[in-house]
Amino acid sequence: MVNNNPRGGSSCAVATCTNYSGKIKTSGRIDLSFHRFPKDNTVAKKWQHLCKRGDVWNPKNAYICSDHFTKDDFVRDLKAELLEYEPKIRYLKQNVLPSLNLPLDHAHTPLSESSLNRRNRMNVKHTKQYIEEVVSDHPAVTRRKFAAQNLKCQADRMVTRGKGILPPLKVGDNVLVSIPLVD
Repeated sequence: MVNNNPRGGSSCAVATCTNYSGKIKTSGRIDLSFHRFPKDNTVAKKWQHLCKRGDVWNPKNAYICSDHFTKDDFVRDLKAELLEYEPKIRYLKQNVLPSLNLPLDHAHTPLSESSLNRRNRMNVKHTKQYIEEVVSDHPAVTRRKFAAQNLKCQADRMVTRGKGILPPLKVGDNVLVSIPLVD
């Protein structure tokens, strides 16, 4: 099966950034790289704050793209510089912070498309759960469930009685037609 969705892979965690790893393939941006949050909690919290995200997200699974770092934030690859080619992997120096193309304030920053989609999915999920709880607690639904369970029990008992014609089943005011058993 072919994936027709051009988006895929890692998305940048900065609220206003639209970069994702699939963009490297689709637009040919070989200068774009994605970097995991640091393992050092104090630096990771600073990165998280600089992202200015207004939604709930997990920084342990997040990336920030190279558009938010200066050229000096990367470890120099002397071999690549001497041979004049772009290195395949770029490493960040320890304890650097993203400083370019950052949102000013998450209160005034629109959420990214992926954040909005995630928020909508969560709202739909919570709404469905709430409706299921309310409906299952409603007396009419409880009566219907009880009647359905009672009907199933009656049918099970009649089938196990033996062969022949079953007596009519009565559910509330309704009488169901008797059905002959087939050998």
